[in-house]
Amino acid sequence: MVAALEGAGLDGLAEWEEEAAKPPPRRIKDAKSAHALYRDAREADKENAYNRKVVNEMIDGDPPYDDQELDTLGHGDAVNLNFLEGTAVVESALSSYNDLTSSVDILWTCHTKYGDKAQRPELGRIISEEWTRINKEWSRFEFNVQHLADKFVKHGVGVAYFDNDVDWRWKTSGLGDFHLPRDTEACEEELEYAIATRSYTVSKLYQFIEDPEAAKANGWNADMVKQAIWNAYKGGLSSSPSLSDWEEFQVQIKNNDLFYGYAKAPKVKVNHLYVREFSGTYSHYMLDEKGELDDFMFKREDRFKEIGDCLVLFTYGIGNGYYHGIRGLGYKIFPQIQTSNRLRCRLVEGGMLGSSLLIQPSSAEDLENLNLVYYGPYAVLPPNMKTIERVVPNFAQNVMPIIQDLSRQIQNNTGSYAARAVTPESNTERTKFEVQAQLQQESTLSTAAMNLFYLPWKRLGTASFRRAQNRDYRQDDPGGCQVFEFRRRCVERGVPMEAIYKVDKIEPVRAIGYGSPGNRLLALNEIEAMAPQFDPVGRRNALRDRVAVRVGYEQAERYVPSIEGNQRPPIDAKIAELENASLRQGQLVSVQPGEMDDVHLGIHMGDMTHVITLVSQGQSDPKEALTYFQQAFPHCAAHVKQLAVDPLNKSKVNDIEHGLTILGEQAQQIQKALIEDMKAQAQAMQEQAMQQQGANGQIDPELQRKMEAHALAMKLLEDASQVKMGIKEKEANQRMMLKDVTTSRKLQQDHAQSKQDQAQAAEQAAREAEQLVAEKRATGGAT
Repeated sequence: MVAALEGAGLDGLAEWEEEAAKPPPRRIKDAKSAHALYRDAREADKENAYNRKVVNEMIDGDPPYDDQELDTLGHGDAVNLNFLEGTAVVESALSSYNDLTSSVDILWTCHTKYGDKAQRPELGRIISEEWTRINKEWSRFEFNVQHLADKFVKHGVGVAYFDNDVDWRWKTSGLGDFHLPRDTEACEEELEYAIATRSYTVSKLYQFIEDPEAAKANGWNADMVKQAIWNAYKGGLSSSPSLSDWEEFQVQIKNNDLFYGYAKAPKVKVNHLYVREFSGTYSHYMLDEKGELDDFMFKREDRFKEIGDCLVLFTYGIGNGYYHGIRGLGYKIFPQIQTSNRLRCRLVEGGMLGSSLLIQPSSAEDLENLNLVYYGPYAVLPPNMKTIERVVPNFAQNVMPIIQDLSRQIQNNTGSYAARAVTPESNTERTKFEVQAQLQQESTLSTAAMNLFYLPWKRLGTASFRRAQNRDYRQDDPGGCQVFEFRRRCVERGVPMEAIYKVDKIEPVRAIGYGSPGNRLLALNEIEAMAPQFDPVGRRNALRDRVAVRVGYEQAERYVPSIEGNQRPPIDAKIAELENASLRQGQLVSVQPGEMDDVHLGIHMGDMTHVITLVSQGQSDPKEALTYFQQAFPHCAAHVKQLAVDPLNKSKVNDIEHGLTILGEQAQQIQKALIEDMKAQAQAMQEQAMQQQGANGQIDPELQRKMEAHALAMKLLEDASQVKMGIKEKEANQRMMLKDVTTSRKLQQDHAQSKQDQAQAAEQAAREAEQLVAEKRATGGAT
């Protein structure tokens, strides 16, 4: 029923034969089968491993020629330098990817299904901020991000994985110590197995089995772990330790941890094997890298529900469709960089040769007697020596064009990784639009390159947060202290624990500018031009992002603090709604500096429009509406005054004033209708009183009281209208008076200036006349 798959590095992996009645219980039979998988995968990866090795050497600065080979050929004195052009190209690309996570305030946006739709954005924002805070406070976060980007960029494949099903903290690797089956399509769901090689100190391995009962319950085979530790301590395969030997060694580990944990025993290499079962789940095994042990050191079957729970692969494209066919930046620039290094070495040698004096001795004895004799400013060669005249090649014409062409090839091959430098054709000053166009062309990462990184980054963030949601997470579990700190901070900020458990979606926050500070500044300049059209929160965020480009988000808090809540609508909307209730009761509400005036005006004017609609439909008392308007209109005018301070709000202020004018006209119509209605009621009551007086000669006291109250209310309403009209008239008269005064002052100033000009002209004419008379007298002429 169980057969071994032959070829493609799958030896030892069980197959479910179709004629079998049921699938085999597990696809890995024993530790020997697991080690066979590892051995075959490592053997199949030899060619790729060599490619990665030479690429790493080139980037790390190794010279283009082997020094030993040069010595053997008698060229030990030849120039053999690595000019680090490849290092610069890779570092430029890596800086862009590091910028994707360092230039954002929030790493991931968390969406929760807890509470109503109005609460969810605020709860999600707090969870996102605290989850980002925990990640950035994790000491290995920056290292892991940079290490992952290094593997992703250099070799095209980076791996982020979890070595258990509890810890939310992920680890990183590359294909150098993470082996996949050969000819596996570049899709995570196609992985039959994956093997990660990790090194553990003796002390670290011992901690896993220090509590035998807990170790066994978690899947550890204490005997195999002890054997692996003992083999490392003895320096090779030996018999199993006796009970007395192990007890003595155990005491030594505890009492002298550094010596026996590091110096005495080397690190133990352990393979983590993730195998997909027929059910679709992934089992987790651990075995020694050398294959010396008879059984697994660790075994947890069906530990992970899906591949994303144990590893995430970051791949730069799909290559030829298979993981081992994907190539990174290092492979793409290797030929040009190596050739460029060799040409530059020849260029240096040519320069050294061109600056040297060539001397040809007549014999070997003359060469031994070669010695320059100096006489003052002269240097004299010994006899039988002659200098050789030669023509030095023009390296600028022969070699430099080739080097420049190689540099252009590197730029073309790495366009999606790094910037294509755009050099202006002349030294003339460029316009703003020319500079913007250049920055756009120098955009460091394309959208496609960003997607290649952000798609697996989303899967990694989701898998990591899913572990932090585990209700059974204990504080003494790996990473438990950080998870409980994260939960505590969320609860202190008003987030219920259930909101964390119900986060169902994680979205990475994408950096502005595709990883390029220059392009990010260009994008923020465009956003700044559109900022007046944003709501207050949007404008503040735009300003905050602009400041963060220069000083970072941590320092940006000093200059542009984030809006507490940062929700839409902002908290001012709720304050404006509460103010509406006070205004309806006729209470005076002041306007304070720093309020979001446009938000307040939107809420107030919307409520006033609603009240007018209710009055027109007969669903609201006109008297109460007018009482509300008497307080609301001055309150809105104060907000408009504050809003008009900023010149950028000119068009918005004009629109608001136009809206308030329309509301005022509608309020006046309500007031006129109410006065007419009250007059009609007064006339009806007066006719009723006259009828009663004609019938029995008396007026009902209650009717008399209503008539008096009605007359008083009508008089107050008319007085209020007259007062309002009087105020408007006084304001108009005052404006006219101010205008008249201004005009009068201008006329007076013009008149005074005219008189002054006339006086100056008269004085000038008198001086000219006196000068003319003096000239005539000097020449003897008549006056």
